[in-house]
Amino acid sequence: EPAPAAQPAAAPQPAGGASQAAELSQLIQASGGVVPPVPGVGFGAYKVPPYTPKPGDKVVPFSRRRRITADHMVYSKVTSPHVVTVAEVDLHETSKLREAHKDEFKKAGASLTFLSFICAAAVRALREHPEFNARVLENSYVVLRDVNLGVAVDTPGGLIVPSIKHADELSLRGIARSIDELAGRARSGKITADDLANTTFTVSNPGLKGNLFGGAIISQPNVGILRMGEIKKRVVVVTKDKEDSIAIHPVMFLALSYDHRIIDGVLANSFLWRVTDILTRGEFEV
Repeated sequence: EPAPAAQPAAAPQPAGGASQAAELSQLIQASGGVVPPVPGVGFGAYKVPPYTPKPGDKVVPFSRRRRITADHMVYSKVTSPHVVTVAEVDLHETSKLREAHKDEFKKAGASLTFLSFICAAAVRALREHPEFNARVLENSYVVLRDVNLGVAVDTPGGLIVPSIKHADELSLRGIARSIDELAGRARSGKITADDLANTTFTVSNPGLKGNLFGGAIISQPNVGILRMGEIKKRVVVVTKDKEDSIAIHPVMFLALSYDHRIIDGVLANSFLWRVTDILTRGEFEV
């Protein structure tokens, strides 16, 4: 009798039972048949060496939020071919604008931060480059009407991304106030499901210390995320009346991660250039 046909190797199964196996199956289907690595197990023929407890080690169980975040990050990297492009931004003009108006904003109950300016610049660039305000479907992509800007916020329980709904309809003051309100609710545990829903693009500010630049992982189902770097005083060349001079200005690196399934390099560079141009010129209505 002929030998039975060889059966295809089964995808590695996670240790968490049927529910995790079902989630893995959905992930494989969504990623076009690619088998992702299984936490604590490995990828294909590769197996992670087992952990051997040693004195002084501390095992920290995943919180529910950390588990969801970890799954989301792995899914995003498996699903979206990430590309990162970086721009150097001279914030001299924006900084002068901030210094001139921050007290006025404070009296009105809003913090005029550099994050507010960057979010406002990103929103304008999104309207001029609508393909960045999109999501990928199975055999197509959809350019979304509403601009709901996600702003990553660090909380005691971990990072979350509430969104400013219809951000393109807000003034700089409206964006600044929305950031304050969302961050306050997030840190006090009063954020709602609606606050976290329907984000179409994300801005991430990972902190002030030792952060030159970095490529953030895209928040699915978005196709781009803009990550701020540390703002530092640097020596720059200033050209005025065709004459060059040296000055010391606040400078920041902005890193744009984008989904190469639908965003090409020319479009990504154009988007990031426009964000940089707005910030360099201090082109804001205050």
